[in-house]
Amino acid sequence: MFFNNHEIMQQVAEKMSRHRDNVVRVEALQTLNQNLPADFISSDHWPTMKRHLIDALDESNVQIMHLSTKFITRAFTNTSPQTREVYTLLVEYLISQFNAKKGNNIPNIKSGLDFTNPENVKLMKAFRLLNEFQQETINYWIRYPDRYLEEIIESTLTLYAINQSGSQGGSSLQLSPVHFIALIDPKAQWFIKWMHGNYSRQCLLRMLEKYRPIVTNAIRHCLEFSLHRKHSADLTDRSEARAIDNRRSYYTEAELEYAFFVHSAFMLGRMMCFVNGRRFFPIKLKEADETVTVTKLLVSMVVVLVDPSPSKHLSVVYEPGNLVTEIVKGICTSEQVCEICMYKDEIVTALLAPVSHYLEPKKHNYAPSENTMLHVADLFAMVASSTRGRRHLMYGERKDMFTKPNVSSAAHVIARFTKRALLDKLPKQSGPKPSQAVIGAFLYICRQLYNTCEGLLVLYQYELHKVVAEAWREAYSEAERTATPTMSDDSSDSTSTTTKAYDINAWEDTLRDNLLNFASTAKGILLLQQTKAMNECMTYMYDRYKNKLQVSKCEKFGYGFMVTQVAGTAPGMVALQKTGYIKALLSELWSVIESSPLDTVLFTPKAWPVDPIERSSHKSLIKLLNVLSSFHAVYELLGDKTLPKKESYGFREIPDSVVEFVDRFVIVDSPAKIHSLFNFEQSHVFGLRCLSVMISCLDTYLLLQSQYKFQDVLLTSQAENHTKDR
Repeated sequence: MFFNNHEIMQQVAEKMSRHRDNVVRVEALQTLNQNLPADFISSDHWPTMKRHLIDALDESNVQIMHLSTKFITRAFTNTSPQTREVYTLLVEYLISQFNAKKGNNIPNIKSGLDFTNPENVKLMKAFRLLNEFQQETINYWIRYPDRYLEEIIESTLTLYAINQSGSQGGSSLQLSPVHFIALIDPKAQWFIKWMHGNYSRQCLLRMLEKYRPIVTNAIRHCLEFSLHRKHSADLTDRSEARAIDNRRSYYTEAELEYAFFVHSAFMLGRMMCFVNGRRFFPIKLKEADETVTVTKLLVSMVVVLVDPSPSKHLSVVYEPGNLVTEIVKGICTSEQVCEICMYKDEIVTALLAPVSHYLEPKKHNYAPSENTMLHVADLFAMVASSTRGRRHLMYGERKDMFTKPNVSSAAHVIARFTKRALLDKLPKQSGPKPSQAVIGAFLYICRQLYNTCEGLLVLYQYELHKVVAEAWREAYSEAERTATPTMSDDSSDSTSTTTKAYDINAWEDTLRDNLLNFASTAKGILLLQQTKAMNECMTYMYDRYKNKLQVSKCEKFGYGFMVTQVAGTAPGMVALQKTGYIKALLSELWSVIESSPLDTVLFTPKAWPVDPIERSSHKSLIKLLNVLSSFHAVYELLGDKTLPKKESYGFREIPDSVVEFVDRFVIVDSPAKIHSLFNFEQSHVFGLRCLSVMISCLDTYLLLQSQYKFQDVLLTSQAENHTKDR
């Protein structure tokens, strides 16, 4: 430790000079690495040391270069504000490598990037170190003054702005710093993390105004990639197949350009998620006649996604369709941002191109791939997950819902495609039939529409309930005919049969699940009843409810709303009762209020307040009232049914019907009923709460009063509990 000894610091700084002998420089750098970096950075000799460290990074001597890199690495492991000085040092070194004097060492784009060249390896290591710090510093830069953040962002943008003023990203003679960082961080995680918090996002976007060529060149590169994609076989095949692998020794021009495109697309995708980011648009490019808007940029990305040209994609991670889908999904996560950016007829029309191929195949040359169709369906599903998104799909950008229906809107196109695909009536010229996964994905979009009253009205003309029911029955019959593999079967045949059986069962469940969702509306329940598949759908719903499965990928709530809709009709209530749902509901209720069937200790009931409803019981109350809120449901469960009259009730005798629930919890008119409850007062209050909601319907009130005379029972109980005057 030097404890900031001025003379020793000065000696170390002088020994680091490039004019000194290599042995002396190595000794000085070793001294530097044996002590805390903060001691040197805070000293008066740091400017001199900084200059000498930049020279050491550029040194051909491997040992000197390694020691200088080690010092920077050690400094970055610290979270002190002095790391700003080390970061700017590294940036200044990289800038010096791209300047006019030393720029000859930077390879040309056309010649590719060869990592057998030590100079290129040294540059890539420096950029990797830079990127690691960029992703780590976000965790603590809010602790320090604003100057810390501003210097880091400004120095970074100064570096990335080099070679960004050309007329075209790929026409620059030299590789730009963005090409290097794109190989290390293709999805621009450094930029996404810097845009996450308002503290850094505000500063970053403000400074990007000063360095607009970075944004302009990113937009230009995305447009160029979209425009010339069909003629870039090397770009789509080679760069995707081998992608970005740090163990490779050579990157072609096409791979470098593809990495640049991916980095630019993710950066722009993140910018479009924020108001200040969208203010960069529209942008006027020198070589373009029209300005580039957010819509035009998104259309160019969608064109990359839906491109029908045949290509052999060997890499899934960096396949253009996957990347564009990920970017657009990021935009769709916010309903407000999605409405501003995505709810445009131009974008929807571009997304519908693969679907239109199956309806009008003469207008296209190639059939879209399965992945393309799944990506398109995924994006439409995200749009349809919100009310505004559904209306955009149904009525278009104008939202004109009171004129003649627009049969060319996305909802109608998707419904026509889904119906024809399920009926196997797509034109033969369109190519192979879409897979079940694709049909199921587009059927899910239709389901998001028809599980609302407005959407069901729009799609009613396609009679999807009949089509889905017919397809489900065919799948059910096929599943019944599929042979069950046995131990005596050949292993390959057995595996094939098992896989086929699994696929058929999965397809059957998909169809039944989508058929079930017609029960989300009153009109839909009637349509579901007409298909005569109500019982099977209710059984399927109960199985999912019992296993606590999510309704769908875009619907995180449970089946409570659907149960309420189903219980509002007599046929629905009958089907629901047959599944065992009511019995399971009462069993769960009993375990919450009284005791679980699995409890072994009978004399320690749960503490239960009389007046308020706790969360544990409130959920059970809501579930029960969802079923009993309709007169049709109450009549099916209680109509013409008498209360059981027993002389005694066991502690483990759990009600398994609503009649028994009313007998044990509501009309408690005998000592045997009172003694059978661990928590008589609490359970009775719970039953009366249910009764108070049920009799809010006059029909239910008259039914219960005529059958059970509950009013007389309650008045008698009230009189018995009245305190006599003394």
